[in-house]
Amino acid sequence: MNADDEYQPPNEEIPLDDSVPPELPHSPPPKRKLTTWQKILASKFLLVSIGVHLLFGAGAAVYVVQQNMTKRVPTFKGGPGAVNPSSRALEHKVSMDKKKNTMSAPMQSKRITVNNPLAKIALPEMVTMANANQVIPNKMGGQGGTGNSLFGGQGNGGLGGGGNGFGLPTIMNDRCSVVTRATSMRNNGGSPQCEEAIIKGLRWLKTQQNADGSFGQQFSVGMTGLALLSFMGHCERPSSKEFGPCVRKAIDFLVTTAGSGATISRGGGNSTSYEHGIATYALGEAYILTKEQKIAEVLKKAVYTIVQGQSPDGGWSYGYSKGAGDTSVSGWQVQALKAAKLSGLNIDGVDSALKKAVDGVLRVRGPQGGFGYTSPGDRWALTAVGILVLQTTHHEGGRGQTVRKALDFLIDRKDAPKLDYDAADADLYGWYYGTQACFQHGGSAWTKWNRQFQPELLKAQNEDGSWKPTRGGSGDIQSGGASSPDGQIFRNSCCILMLEVYYRYLASSRI
Repeated sequence: MNADDEYQPPNEEIPLDDSVPPELPHSPPPKRKLTTWQKILASKFLLVSIGVHLLFGAGAAVYVVQQNMTKRVPTFKGGPGAVNPSSRALEHKVSMDKKKNTMSAPMQSKRITVNNPLAKIALPEMVTMANANQVIPNKMGGQGGTGNSLFGGQGNGGLGGGGNGFGLPTIMNDRCSVVTRATSMRNNGGSPQCEEAIIKGLRWLKTQQNADGSFGQQFSVGMTGLALLSFMGHCERPSSKEFGPCVRKAIDFLVTTAGSGATISRGGGNSTSYEHGIATYALGEAYILTKEQKIAEVLKKAVYTIVQGQSPDGGWSYGYSKGAGDTSVSGWQVQALKAAKLSGLNIDGVDSALKKAVDGVLRVRGPQGGFGYTSPGDRWALTAVGILVLQTTHHEGGRGQTVRKALDFLIDRKDAPKLDYDAADADLYGWYYGTQACFQHGGSAWTKWNRQFQPELLKAQNEDGSWKPTRGGSGDIQSGGASSPDGQIFRNSCCILMLEVYYRYLASSRI
């Protein structure tokens, strides 16, 4: 066999077993590359190495992703992007909740509701007489006296009649929220048309303000007080967007007019006690809504004048002369004292004066259960005043037999006047007090009254937001006529305040 000949393996099969075959001296050497790779694959070192590399690679990948995400955080140089509607609603709710915590009153006590065909009167628990209901007084009329009087019925030129960061008193809660106003309006027998009429009336009233912040002319202090009460009945404050400047100027006018004097009045004569009482009442509410110290100082002095001017019989008379108590004058003083009590300023003499005022009203009680002027009698409009005084001072719980009999005289007797704006005997002064008294009492009294007065006021409003004069002029300022500046301001304020009754003060009487 030549050296060039290739090796030919033998044809016989080599048995396969675990033994190492004998070395064939002439067989070619196995391929070294294959043998080395097989050893490497079998090595544990390779597996460990692969694992380490995989972990390293994964960590590097995570790092790169994080770096890229950081670089992709947007920066806003322009306006805000689109806001999800649900997120906007949530933010608004949170914002409103924060405002409630800082500006609105503490939570109300649980209410009792009285079901009747037209209304569910909210009746919060009565804590003390300090939180008794309070309704804005309006013009007091009656028999009037002689002289140039603001509210005298028979006198020469009088009114005819027969926070921030503070809480409101509980009974004033409902006026300062769009939601609570609407709810109270609905629950107490009002309608959306009532709120529309109020807004229109306030807008008209705003156009009548004088350059110095006052309203009216001859009795500018009293008319400014009435107008201011109308705005504040809708919780309009100096910070309000639409009516704020008007409210600011009216408050400043009253504070400036008061100065350091004992009384707030420009009309003089018999009108002094009326103007002072109305202005004091308005300033009391103004302090409650603003907590301005300058108002507090004037309010304390004004209340002191009322306390010191009370007659021995418990009433108040013209010019605080301490003569026989006049129910017409007394109604305003009681409302002013009530505002002072709600202010939280703890002014000396307020509680005792309110308690004594009950005696002044009971003194003029008539045989039919009504109330008279300076002596016992049954005068329709003055009966409404007397009822409100007893409710405000919480006499007999505000719903005792004295009040019930007076209400019977006011609305249930056969010859009780109907509430007809176009009738010759329409008396807005009596209507105003009757509206407050019946609302505070609730039940059938309020149902009957509300059914009559509400549609009459709504139909009597003019397109410009003002109210037309009553047919007989009763309840308007007679000095200068119903079309005089004072007559217009009084009439329109009176109507606005009546329509605000649904939410201005919660009914505080207990069943």
